[in-house]
Amino acid sequence: MPLPVKTVTMVVHNWIFYNVYLLLNMILLGQAKDSGSSADDLKNNEDKNIAIYQKLFRYQRSLQKEAINHLLQMNTVNQYKFTKSTLEEIFKILTEARNDLTKWGYLAEDAFPSNMTVRNSLSQILEKTALFSDLMLKLPDVAHDLFDKNDPWRICIAWCIVFCQKSKIYDDVHQKMLAVLSQELEFVPKDPAYSNPFRKTVEASIPKEVVKTKKKPKKGPKLSQNV
Repeated sequence: MPLPVKTVTMVVHNWIFYNVYLLLNMILLGQAKDSGSSADDLKNNEDKNIAIYQKLFRYQRSLQKEAINHLLQMNTVNQYKFTKSTLEEIFKILTEARNDLTKWGYLAEDAFPSNMTVRNSLSQILEKTALFSDLMLKLPDVAHDLFDKNDPWRICIAWCIVFCQKSKIYDDVHQKMLAVLSQELEFVPKDPAYSNPFRKTVEASIPKEVVKTKKKPKKGPKLSQNV
């Protein structure tokens, strides 16, 4: 089941706006450097760039959440098909972005990049890691079935989680999301009370041709569905 035309259109418009912003900002940053701006001016410019990107990031997240909510309304077979294709695309993009950042020597702790290629790769890491988190936390049965035995994906997302945790972009809500995701993926020990409320409790409700095995839900306080 395809996403609503409105959602796709908004994503395209957001992408165009974001890239125009990147180009204009590079020009302004170059002019600032040429005019001999002070270190404080450059730092203020970086803070402004981060603030602007965070607004764009939050907007992109709203589109992602809308898509996830649409996905949750699908039947299990369509959820599986859509999640499979989405995960494949996510990890294709994440792998390329990770390689690009490594090639450029960019670290999560570094200043917000002025290079458009680096900045685009950075945004892909931040946005696609968040989208993966939504899929894994809100469709855990389907996502785990596709993800758990894929070692390259596990290695890639482990790197992305650490990168995003160290970045200056993720706010407290998204940092909490990463902490929960790390437990869900068992990258860190689970809290004894950890439980994902999105795990299905009735195995019979999952079509056998889609999911072969299911894990029993653990008891304990539930993860907030607002993450």
